[in-house]
Amino acid sequence: MSQVEKQGKIQFVNHSSVWIGDNQIGLLTDPWCFGSAFDYGWSLIYENTDAEITELLNKTNYIWYSHEHPDHFSIAFLKKYQELIKKNKIQFIFQYTKDKRVVSFLKSLDFEVTELKSNQELTLTDDFKIKIEPVAFFDSALIVRINKQTLFHINDCLISNSVVASKFLKKHGTCDVLLTQFSYAAWRGGKDNLEWRQRGAEAKVKFSQLQNEYFKPKAIIAFASFVYFSNELNFYMNDSINTPEDFIRKFNQPLNLNVPIIFMQPGESQTIDKLCLNKDSLNFWQELYVKLSERPKLKFPNTHGWAELETKFKMFQERIFKKNSRLLILFFRYIPFINAFRPIKIQLLDFNLLVNCDLLKGMNIITTGTPDVTLHSHSLLNIFDNEFGLDTLAVNSCFETNGMDGFNRFVKLFGINNLNSMGYSFSWTIIFNMDLYLLFFHYLKVARSQRT
Repeated sequence: MSQVEKQGKIQFVNHSSVWIGDNQIGLLTDPWCFGSAFDYGWSLIYENTDAEITELLNKTNYIWYSHEHPDHFSIAFLKKYQELIKKNKIQFIFQYTKDKRVVSFLKSLDFEVTELKSNQELTLTDDFKIKIEPVAFFDSALIVRINKQTLFHINDCLISNSVVASKFLKKHGTCDVLLTQFSYAAWRGGKDNLEWRQRGAEAKVKFSQLQNEYFKPKAIIAFASFVYFSNELNFYMNDSINTPEDFIRKFNQPLNLNVPIIFMQPGESQTIDKLCLNKDSLNFWQELYVKLSERPKLKFPNTHGWAELETKFKMFQERIFKKNSRLLILFFRYIPFINAFRPIKIQLLDFNLLVNCDLLKGMNIITTGTPDVTLHSHSLLNIFDNEFGLDTLAVNSCFETNGMDGFNRFVKLFGINNLNSMGYSFSWTIIFNMDLYLLFFHYLKVARSQRT
C-alpha cells in the first residue's frame, strides 16, 4: 500500500463523534446521531440521516465510547443499528471500570468488547495504536497514534488546570491534533444568572487555551458542543453558549495564539496532517446557530402524582439501604464540614406541591418553607428510579435552586446514588478506605462545577 493510501484521515460525524482511520481500518467514537438526550433536555443541532450512518458503519471496525453519558453512549443508536454492527463484526472499546455497566450492556447485545486500563496500548494495525486515559470522575480521553500523527480526543474530559494537564502530558506527551469541547454543556445557575453562563462560556475557552499550552497541537478540532438545550424548562440556557465564530474569536484574543481552529461539518473528511478550516463548514454551523431560537421546545411526557412519587421514594430508600449503612449515613449527616444526607425541600412545579425529602425518615408534603430545589415531577421520579438521575438533571438543567446552597444540599443528598452506581457503598469498611472519602468529595466538587 502506498504512503498516500496509508495517510490517516479524520471524518467529523456529529457532536463528539468522529471517524479516524485509513484505507485499512476505521475507528468510530461516541456515535450519537439522532434523538434527544438527558431526559428530554438536549437535542442535536444537526441529525445524521440513515444513509450517512449506514455508509459510516460500513467502513468502521471499532467503536470507542468515552463514557456512558447519553450524548456519547447512545443506546438508541446501538439498538437501531445492532444488526449492521454485528454483520460488519464491529468491536467495541471501553475503559476498565469497577461497575462494568457499559461493558455488560454491550455484551448483553452480543457485541465483542475490549476493556483497556489506563495507559494500556491496543494495536489496531502496525500504524494505528490507541490508549485510553480516565480523567476526573468517569470520563476518559482517547490517545490515537496513526501513521506518525498523534491525536488527543479529549471530548468532555475536565483537563482544566495545570495539575491535571501536567499529569496527562507526563504520560502521553504532546499531540499533533487536539479534539476538545468548545462550549458549556450543563447547568449554570438558573434563569436569572446570566453572568454565570457567560463565565461558563469563557471558561471553556480558557480550558482549551490551557490544553493548547501544554499539549502544543498543530491544529485544534473544536467539537463536543453541537447541541442545544431543547426543553421548555432549560431553553434559556442557550443565551450564552459559544458559537463556532465566538470560540475562534475568544480563543485567539488577546493572546494571538495563531493555532488553526477547525470546525468540520457532518461528513467532512480531511487528512490528519493537512487540517484546515473550511469556510463552508463554518458557515454551515453559523446558519444553524442563528436559527436555534426558532426550534420547537420539548416537554416532559408525564406528570407524576404524589402517591406514585411517595411509592418510588420508598423504593429508592430500600435500594440505598441495601447497599449502604443507615447508621453511617446518619453519622455523615452530622459531621459539620460534610453536612451530607440532610433533608431538603423540593417544589414540584407541575402541580405546585412542596415536599420535604429525608433519606432516613421519608418524604412528606409540607405547607411552608423555602424550597432548596424546584423541578418537574418527571425529573424527581427519574432520580428515584435511576442511579444516573442526578447526573442527568445536573446536565439537562431543568430545575431551579435557592442559590448555590440549595444545589449543594440536593447533591449531598442524592450523590450517594452515583457512587453506588460505580460499585462503591457507604459501609463501615470505608473508615479504612480513604479513596472512597476522596471519591465522594471529588464527586461533590465536580457536581458543583457542573461539567459534562
